[in-house]
Amino acid sequence: MRKSASGNTLYTNDNLYILSGLNSESVDLIYLDPPFNTKRMYSASVGCKTAGASFKDIWTWEAIITKMTNCSAVRVTKSKATVRWNTCG
Repeated sequence: MRKSASGNTLYTNDNLYILSGLNSESVDLIYLDPPFNTKRMYSASVGCKTAGASFKDIWTWEAIITKMTNCSAVRVTKSKATVRWNTCG
């Protein structure tokens, strides 16, 4: 979803879908709200659109740094941009 106000745009959707359509070095702020390292496996409910999909909510800081430096978020972020990481559970 795309919402615009006062010359700013807020995108809410799957990050891979949104990032693939953005120009390089065009983003001032990235807000991340990852899973909270609950050490659990989450699966989509049977009968829903994403049935069969699942993910492990298990991560390390090293893995996150590696993924962040190799992802599209780095490509679209301006050199003086802000990255906000929500780590509260």
